[in-house]
Amino acid sequence: MWGTISTTDELKPKLNWGAVREIFVKDLQELSKNRYVFYSMLILPCLLVGVTLINTYSTLSNPQISAAQISILISTVSETVIIVPAIVSVLIGSTSVVIEKNNRSLEPLLATPITDSELLVGKALAPFVPGLGIGLVSYTAIIIGVDVLTYPVYHAFILPTPILLYQMLVLAPLVGLFGTFVALFISTKIKDVRAAQQVSTFAVLPLFFVLIFASFFLTSTLDLLFALTLILVVAIVGFVRLTISQFKRESILVSWK
Repeated sequence: MWGTISTTDELKPKLNWGAVREIFVKDLQELSKNRYVFYSMLILPCLLVGVTLINTYSTLSNPQISAAQISILISTVSETVIIVPAIVSVLIGSTSVVIEKNNRSLEPLLATPITDSELLVGKALAPFVPGLGIGLVSYTAIIIGVDVLTYPVYHAFILPTPILLYQMLVLAPLVGLFGTFVALFISTKIKDVRAAQQVSTFAVLPLFFVLIFASFFLTSTLDLLFALTLILVVAIVGFVRLTISQFKRESILVSWK
């Protein structure tokens, strides 16, 4: 069921997806037992969606604003929702480390004949999938909510726009990957669990501030989003390489004890 023991630090092209799935499911099962984490990761998306819908409702009180202006405003304000996958991924990734340290469940897992690659992919999917899922649900809620509010006024569905779809389908997954590998890398470097959670959160905060600044002072355009995409890709590649170089079962066993 498990793969053969890895002798390298690099990701191999062939993975035992059964082993990856078991790691992924195990982490999600541990997460489901922690209601605090479950409710915490819903606060930010609910807040951002609520603020976006409230802004839309208040803007509609201006009879001179057009449907095009509303859609541009929503696409700009919704930029902050991009951060949701990163925050959720960091929260889940750091929490999975906490649970495994407290339950001492990592050592038996590392003792199995699973490769470092399979362990890394499984541990990455556990925070990434829920984070991306919540991010996509948040964007879907904005699209449906705004259309419900604006249809009686403009008699047309003004969302989704190409910019909003780009945020939802391209940037949200990239931000989720960024948060995931930030959390995994920091968890391999810091022994104290609470410190790992705090450092992981602070590591993604600059991105959050950039998005807030852009939503208030810059109109969201595809050129702006392309530039953000390039920055994210470079950052993700860097953290993936760093994580792969540090994600060794021997160092994890030593540093997490």
